[in-house]
Amino acid sequence: MAYSLREAAEAVGKGKPAILTAIQSGKISAQKHEHGERQIDPAELHRIYPPAFPGAGSEPDRKESGATAGNGIGNSLVEREIRFLHEKLADLQRLRHAERRDLSERFEDLRRDRDNLRRERDRLRQCPPSDRSATSAGTKASTRVLAKAPAEERAVNL
Repeated sequence: MAYSLREAAEAVGKGKPAILTAIQSGKISAQKHEHGERQIDPAELHRIYPPAFPGAGSEPDRKESGATAGNGIGNSLVEREIRFLHEKLADLQRLRHAERRDLSERFEDLRRDRDNLRRERDRLRQCPPSDRSATSAGTKASTRVLAKAPAEERAVNL
């Protein structure tokens, strides 16, 4: 039974545009139905694209529910993998939560440091110039002023 364009896309886990592009480029051959729909032979499709899931190439209209009948070993392996992936996801979520907590604490520390520096800056701005010259920031400021002064004034100020 031939695939329609939609069925072919579903069978290989691709989009309809990808299948249509493969047909137009000549990678896959297809016949047009009398209503203009393309019909793709499953063997031709799977020559280029592997099935999206086991058994996809044999019966496109087959719907499977829940567990695969008669495949207890395969089902138990899938269930173990799902449990493993759930555990891994839970671990990653715990790690993300811990990292967020650490970053929040770090941001709070940085905010406190910023606020302390602002208070210190404001305190220094309120000090008279003679008091500021004793601090390292004041020394740098007075050095800049002296550097801009003419040479005669610099000799006097030193």
